[in-house]
Amino acid sequence: MSEESHAGDAGERSSRSGGTSRWRRRARVAMWRSPAVQRSRQFYREYEPHMAALFFVAGVTWDLAAYDRVDSWTVATLLFAYLLGLGLLMISSALVEAGRTERQFLIRHRRALRYGIQFCLGALLSACVIFYFQSASYTQTAIFLALLIGLLFANEFIHRRLFSVYLLLGLYLVAAYSTFILVVPVLAGSLHWWTYALGSLLTILLTAGVIWLFMRWRVLQGWRQLTSAGAIVLLLFGTLHLFYFMNWMPPVPLSMRHGEVAHHVSREGDRYMMTYEPASWYTFWHRSDRTIHYVPGEPVYVFTAIFAPTAIETDVLHEWQHRELQGESWITTDEIGYSLRGGRRDGYRGYTFKRFMRPGEWRVNVRTAGGRLLGRVRFQAVPVTESVANLQEHVYE
Repeated sequence: MSEESHAGDAGERSSRSGGTSRWRRRARVAMWRSPAVQRSRQFYREYEPHMAALFFVAGVTWDLAAYDRVDSWTVATLLFAYLLGLGLLMISSALVEAGRTERQFLIRHRRALRYGIQFCLGALLSACVIFYFQSASYTQTAIFLALLIGLLFANEFIHRRLFSVYLLLGLYLVAAYSTFILVVPVLAGSLHWWTYALGSLLTILLTAGVIWLFMRWRVLQGWRQLTSAGAIVLLLFGTLHLFYFMNWMPPVPLSMRHGEVAHHVSREGDRYMMTYEPASWYTFWHRSDRTIHYVPGEPVYVFTAIFAPTAIETDVLHEWQHRELQGESWITTDEIGYSLRGGRRDGYRGYTFKRFMRPGEWRVNVRTAGGRLLGRVRFQAVPVTESVANLQEHVYE
């Protein structure tokens, strides 16, 4: 009796299990045959050659809409999510292409894996371009910015080669490095050598972890492939270090929002009043004219507003340089610093001035305490006998 009872219970459970499985299969078939899914599949087949461009545009558009301030927790969360997603998709795609997995879901969706890699990589690179562009001075840092922009646009065309393990590792290293160097100082509330060292360490540990997984799952086989992967990673890592120590990389997360030359700047409470010669209509990107007419003995002011993420405190240096004739070398006349506290959307404001001016070309390099160039204010100093009458005033709240 007991055995029959057990057998009956087992048969009943099997029957229920079989019924549930049949119901799930029917629901799955009905879903795939639904008009909405059929239209989506038809759309995909029709526009498949253009999917790469579509994912590229989608990633950039999403970034422009989603990214406001670099010190937003939303931004940090999105960047880390993209970096994690890129790593998982990259590993899954490498396993499929190397034939090291039998999971039919991954094999069936190998193209979707590549498109996912392209979307995450495009989203990361476009976010870095947005924030590095804000910090770029367009002189020393133009090379690194051009590299990021080049990778961003190349991402549209290299998706068919993303099965290359070496290419995947190189792209992942650049994406991880650019992300950590940007976000770590924000989360740490500091901009010093150790935040850069921590970002670099996290980059190399993350990339080394991916290489270890590739070796464990035999995507990379033998010492020759491991050596090749390691050499590519170290070469790229060394190149990025060179860009940093040569000051060819924008000083993220800081960015200079305003830089003006003025006849007078004063502060009342939280407001800064600036008196200046107005710029011509075609130089709309700055308020003040880049030629200042001064009476000898009167001071000339340089006003700057620098955005720094919330909680970051650092020092800023105004380096005054002069040359009388075009082509001569710049001579540093003064270095004047002040402390900066982050948090204001329009930037932390400050100014320096010089009283004993000489005629000719001037430039004021705005640098961090570590010597990294934030921006530059260039102007021509022309002595006159009488003070300029046609001046304007502006109040920075």
